[in-house]
Amino acid sequence: MAKQVLTFTEGEFGFNYTFHAFNEDATAANLAGFTGVRLIILNEETGITELDITTDLTITSPNVVWAIKSGQTDYNGELLAVLHLTATGVLEKTFQFACVVTKKLI
Repeated sequence: MAKQVLTFTEGEFGFNYTFHAFNEDATAANLAGFTGVRLIILNEETGITELDITTDLTITSPNVVWAIKSGQTDYNGELLAVLHLTATGVLEKTFQFACVVTKKLI
């Protein structure tokens, strides 16, 4: 489980966002055995995947750091974010959480 809501403003980039991963009992998750990570941001209403990346993400147990690049935040609304972690063999873990992207003011 992720104990947070991913929040940012549409079009923002050039900084890092740190996801803090927790177990169900609220202790920090051990991500040391995971070697791959994917971030998916999905609009559940429309079914559109706004972001699906495996680059610009770094696992630093118990955190995952996203180095936000230009073009990765060009959408807005109330969305669902999923971190999908993988390791050698069949070991997988997912963390789902709300994602709120504020519309950019012109």
